[in-house]
Amino acid sequence: MKAVRYLGNSKCKIIDVPIPRIKPNEVLISMRTSGICGSDLWGFRIKNGDIDALTKSKVKINKIPIPGHEPAGIVEQVGSCVKNVGIGERVAVYHKRGCGYCEYCLSGKVYFCKNVRAISEHIDGSCADYLVTDGINCLRLPDDFTFDDGAILMCSGGTAYSGIKKIKPSGADVVAVYGLGPVGLCSLIFAKAFGSKVIAIDINENRLKLAKSFGADYTINSRNDVMKNKVYEVSAGIPISAMDTVKKIFEITGEKGADAAILGTGNIQARINAINCLKKGGRMVLLGMSESKDLKGDMQQALEIAILKELSIFGSNVFPISMYWEILDFLRFKSIAIGKIITHKFRIDEAQTAFEMAETESYGKVAFIWD
Repeated sequence: MKAVRYLGNSKCKIIDVPIPRIKPNEVLISMRTSGICGSDLWGFRIKNGDIDALTKSKVKINKIPIPGHEPAGIVEQVGSCVKNVGIGERVAVYHKRGCGYCEYCLSGKVYFCKNVRAISEHIDGSCADYLVTDGINCLRLPDDFTFDDGAILMCSGGTAYSGIKKIKPSGADVVAVYGLGPVGLCSLIFAKAFGSKVIAIDINENRLKLAKSFGADYTINSRNDVMKNKVYEVSAGIPISAMDTVKKIFEITGEKGADAAILGTGNIQARINAINCLKKGGRMVLLGMSESKDLKGDMQQALEIAILKELSIFGSNVFPISMYWEILDFLRFKSIAIGKIITHKFRIDEAQTAFEMAETESYGKVAFIWD
């Protein structure tokens, strides 16, 4: 089968590898759609032929797992112990594989399992003709959903839905969405579906136009953000200076501030802006991860502002596997085709072009497709 292999320095190639064999509890999936996630780009951009894995150990490029963790496809083979799916069924594949028995796995929060194995991170992923996974990770994809829908739900869409549920948006809210990559765009779509007005913020004009087409009420390009004095008062007599983006949000909201903020980016300044732009008692959810571990600058002050404003700040890690059916019902009820955030599709042979396009971070989701 064909599979993607990272070479380092924003290069990859297609390699031929044997179709993997399955164990009694596993399933072989013939791929139909596999999205490229922002986290896949970290491996694509790696320098000097090595990758600093999450385990903090150095791993040679030729031992990095096949990338891709947004899979949807058709069941090709099933192990003797698999009972939940059969050959020929359409499935989306949850990308965190746990032990199946601990309190976290049984609650659906497989990502908290101490023995978790993520495809594309610890084991081979879905940028290949075939993918092996545990039977319990196969989620039936109803006929009224496309393979594109299923692939998006396995990371970007599911992550966005799980996160937005934590801040409980409503038709009375103004929600600021920072970072309009696939997670941010899905968050925007869900916030609109819950009835909120949405302010979409990014540094890329193409993505701002895309956000507008998906229903954003306001867009702000923060590329050339500058500091403004006395944007708002965090408390009587305590004026706060903040970036121009924050000032614009206060103007849009009648000087009150946004009710909620969603961080589809891990950018430190965006996190500071989000804290500043919220009204007193506002809510914020962090979805985007950062490659930078540098928290210097105004982050300390921002956290103190969070205290003074009594903000509710949530972290959100993928989505519980048990939430899958709730998301499907919500998409049906709201007539949302979540797969529409895929703006560019490529064959596996076009991997270099596909990753280069994803790396520009100027579009929606880039995905591989198979017939």
